[in-house]
Amino acid sequence: MVTISSKLLSAETFENGKLKTSTEAINTFNCSNNMELYNRYACQWKIIDKNFCSQKYPNLLLLIFAITAVEQREHRNLIRKTWGNIRLYEDFKTVVLFPLGITDDLDMMNLIQNEQQKYGDIIQQEFFDTYKNLTIKNYGRVNRYDTKWPVSYKEYPMQYYPRHCSGSFYLLTGYLARLLFEQARFCTLFWHLSENAKSGNKLFWKQ
Repeated sequence: MVTISSKLLSAETFENGKLKTSTEAINTFNCSNNMELYNRYACQWKIIDKNFCSQKYPNLLLLIFAITAVEQREHRNLIRKTWGNIRLYEDFKTVVLFPLGITDDLDMMNLIQNEQQKYGDIIQQEFFDTYKNLTIKNYGRVNRYDTKWPVSYKEYPMQYYPRHCSGSFYLLTGYLARLLFEQARFCTLFWHLSENAKSGNKLFWKQ
């Protein structure tokens, strides 16, 4: 689960369904891998409510991204009934969004459309919602070499990993979230890595 400031998804942030960005404060990095961590042009929006924050929830304090798979509708419904209940907005000014990718199952895609029409809390982009694309959806994680997803010396030729935020929960300001998003274009894609990308670690930003 990732939490970020509501300002990231304000109406003025989007233009024709695309996130507007600036080139300010962006450093140029040379990537040894020609596959980007995040390509904004390859991941266009299929479902996005540009007025989600500015009109539906104008006093929003905290926007929560709850990570689920496309087919996990029951998981999303459980969140909606408990800590993600929309009625909590009145007291705590928090709202939950569910980021999703796409699937080649047309019936499932139709169900997602229906779910969005019913609840209005889904955002969807054009990348396949698979485990290997979890880096795109929720940025991957760095593990030791003897764990489930080892990182080879070719991928990262250093003896130790840099410091990074560990865990599945992040609290970011809208400003910091925007900087991380912009820098992701210059990062190497390690699909099996996670906290380093989300916490802005230069492991991904090879000069």
